[in-house]
Amino acid sequence: MKSEEENKEILINAISPFFNISEERWGKHVYGDNVRIDMIVQPKRHDQWRSGKNTLLGIEVKPDYDNFNHITGLLVQAIDYRNSKWRLKGGDFKHIPIFLYPNPLSHPKIDAYFLERFLGRMNIGVIEYLDYKECFEFRMSACPIFDTVEGAKKKAMNFKFETTFGRQ
Repeated sequence: MKSEEENKEILINAISPFFNISEERWGKHVYGDNVRIDMIVQPKRHDQWRSGKNTLLGIEVKPDYDNFNHITGLLVQAIDYRNSKWRLKGGDFKHIPIFLYPNPLSHPKIDAYFLERFLGRMNIGVIEYLDYKECFEFRMSACPIFDTVEGAKKKAMNFKFETTFGRQ
């Protein structure tokens, strides 16, 4: 399993002939929180890109993924970064596309359970009708927290229902 530093070195070596790379860049989330991304890159051949010299791409690098928390954390972080504005050396702040390395979606355990857990990291739950109990069940991070027969579950106490930005 490669560390974040190893993955970053591999990626930088591969893309440096094609991009100018600016590491550890600070940005501003739409709600005002400061966030930092691993690198912002700008194409050296900007004439090959529709936005020309204004083309900026954000890149977040992580160690190889080994569990759900790492993957869901990265995806939430990427969404926060997409909702942030970034700049290079005195330029204007702007929204930029965010790329993730390594690809978290290539993990073999990406399935419906993963998706529920991922949504839960963003305080998005699901409501499902349970035929066998004849009730509606509220779930957060694939964990039942309430149903229309028994009411709130003990697990409901585990969730703060607060949001932080740029978390890993």
